[in-house]
Amino acid sequence: IFYFKTVLLLTAVFFLSGCGVSGIDHSQNRLSLQVEQNQVLLDADLLQKKRANFSTLFLSQKILRLKEGNIVVFEEARTDDLYEFSPPAMTSISVLFETSSIIRVYARNDLYAYQLALPNHQILNVIAQQDESQRLKFVYGMSNRQFNTMLKQLDPNAPIVPYKDVIRISSVKHAIISRWDIRKIQFYPLVIPLSLQFGY
Repeated sequence: IFYFKTVLLLTAVFFLSGCGVSGIDHSQNRLSLQVEQNQVLLDADLLQKKRANFSTLFLSQKILRLKEGNIVVFEEARTDDLYEFSPPAMTSISVLFETSSIIRVYARNDLYAYQLALPNHQILNVIAQQDESQRLKFVYGMSNRQFNTMLKQLDPNAPIVPYKDVIRISSVKHAIISRWDIRKIQFYPLVIPLSLQFGY
């Protein structure tokens, strides 16, 4: 009886802990997005990969081609163990893309969808994940049809995006739109010593 109760308890804990899972990832030519039990898997061939090291932050940028033929960019930034991101995801995204305005379309379990107005007034679709203070992931460049379809598959109650005319990336050379630099990372700052966030 004790064994049976233990198994039931562990099963319940596992199920409940999985309910809040959200994430974005790219591996083996698959782009995956997840909110709780709902997952989107997209064929996404790797065209180019770039890495950068800012001493307090490590950045990976992947340029991907989706099955529909258009290009998207997946970026993952992780801070050094002694540092963390200071502002929330929405502020970080706004700074990195130097937006004139930003609309949060959707938010659930650390997964966020935004429409950004860039300095040239073009609109960019972005889905971001910040499930811990030391990691930020995001993917951008989806068409509105792709964006809406992805969000509805992740959550049937997700709203339709307000802006219709959005950027579609067609060139690898000009695919990366985010702007990471030392000034933003250290002097804005996007990244701060870990202890400061908790007031030590």
